[in-house]
Amino acid sequence: MRTLWRLIARVGSRRSRASGQNMGEFDSGTQAKLDFALSEACRKLPQHGGDHETRKYVAKRLIDKARSGETTDRELHAVARQALLELKTKRLKGGLVHREQPTRGV
Repeated sequence: MRTLWRLIARVGSRRSRASGQNMGEFDSGTQAKLDFALSEACRKLPQHGGDHETRKYVAKRLIDKARSGETTDRELHAVARQALLELKTKRLKGGLVHREQPTRGV
């Protein structure tokens, strides 16, 4: 999980260098809330929590919300659920290509 956050923080810090923001801007409590919101939103997805691209999309949305100062559990969970709905809608409309993972042994 930490690797995903580091990847996103690197991408985000490139976009926001002017403001000096990166994942290190969040205290440990906020990071824990972000982790929990991501895990809860993705826990029912296939492949033990969803594919990397799905988790990355949700994580980026969570970080953006936290950067705006909205870091309550309720706000973060709502953002995570909304991100999954957006992603599903985009995939249904053909806006994103979803890579299916091969199933293991039948």
